[in-house]
Amino acid sequence: MHKKRNMIRKKNEAHIKPSVGTIRRKRNSTSPQRIQEVLQRQRDFNRTLVQASPAFFVAIGANGKTIMMNKAMLDALGYTEKDVEGTDYLTTFVPEDDREELSKIFGTLTENKRPTVSENHVLTKDGRRRLVEWHGRPILKKNGKLDYFFGVGIDISDRDKTEDTLRSERKRLFSLLEMLPVPICLIAADYSIRFSNRTFRRLYGDSERGPCYRLLHGSSHPCGDCMTFRVFDTGKPEEWEHTRVDGRIHRVYDYPFTDRMARHSFLK
Repeated sequence: MHKKRNMIRKKNEAHIKPSVGTIRRKRNSTSPQRIQEVLQRQRDFNRTLVQASPAFFVAIGANGKTIMMNKAMLDALGYTEKDVEGTDYLTTFVPEDDREELSKIFGTLTENKRPTVSENHVLTKDGRRRLVEWHGRPILKKNGKLDYFFGVGIDISDRDKTEDTLRSERKRLFSLLEMLPVPICLIAADYSIRFSNRTFRRLYGDSERGPCYRLLHGSSHPCGDCMTFRVFDTGKPEEWEHTRVDGRIHRVYDYPFTDRMARHSFLK
């Protein structure tokens, strides 16, 4: 009986064929040539983006020499790529009175290795000055040392001209108000008098003497129900009458006023 069972076990084992398990690893089919093509396309795209941008792009070596400028900056300054390559950036493109400050910014970039935002003038080939807002960043080598400075600039020369025009117009406005035969003043939310014309000064005294409630009413504290300060609440012109101590009645006109620093006041 035992002999028969052993013969059956051997017969069954004879039908079991050994097998070998295999694990296949998928190889990376990307060739070095393919990788280079992808990298080249990325470089071409980045270069196209820099050259097509209306912003200024400039790279300056750790030695202060100009490495590259994009088309927008070259066109604005009147140079070609060959003109600027290898030139000393500070002495060639920065006015003398801006060089010390820009040198400090370069030092900050080198020491802190953090981006900076600043404004300075650049010189065109024919000597004109352009005001530029710069966003600077240090580019580092693998060992952590400075490789070059990279700056993205926005030409704000026109904004600067606009601000000059606004300052000029403001000056003309206050010159006109100064000559008018009626008292006029500009009062801020903190009760200070920022401007007063000569008629106001003749009637009430110099505005530097103190806040409006002291100068106009001889009071040591703000008026409880100031008609004029309603302008701050309504944002609209106010018109009312005021009787002075001497019995004279003045018609008062108050107008909301916002200066270039977005500070609110009113013209009285």
